[in-house]
Amino acid sequence: MEKIESKRLVLRGLEPNDFNDFWELSKNWKAAPGPDFDKFPIDENGCRNWFNECLKNNGNTRYIYLHDVNKIIGLITFNGKDENERMDMGHIIHSDYQDNDIDKEALSMFIEYGFQTMDIKTIITNNDPDQKQNAALYSLGFIDRNQEGGQLIIEKNNWKSE
Repeated sequence: MEKIESKRLVLRGLEPNDFNDFWELSKNWKAAPGPDFDKFPIDENGCRNWFNECLKNNGNTRYIYLHDVNKIIGLITFNGKDENERMDMGHIIHSDYQDNDIDKEALSMFIEYGFQTMDIKTIITNNDPDQKQNAALYSLGFIDRNQEGGQLIIEKNNWKSE
């Protein structure tokens, strides 16, 4: 997956000098609501090992680099398709940058790229229904298809790029 850019953001692969930003993001994410299996190690050695694994295989993950602060503030990834051919998207954005249009811009760029360049008709997310990170998804047109909350969905034919 190639680099995606706007005036203030770059969605790109992880780079060797990103460790401190990655570690800060890991600690911030560890404190957020949600299951532990979804968290990264926060001790320096554990986080460095996870960072090195992520560095080797960026795959469909893009890290959100914010020019204004000169650092990585989050990540967005396509985790793969489910049995209904819906692409699962995950994202982690540092709490300082949630719900202030930066997260919305990054998600919009990533979703637009996915719909335009990949064989994706539907994107789903599986988040804790009370998470602050859902606000940007709702503002982009995702709807809640799960009565208990947390599974948000958008179809390509309903997508309106920002």
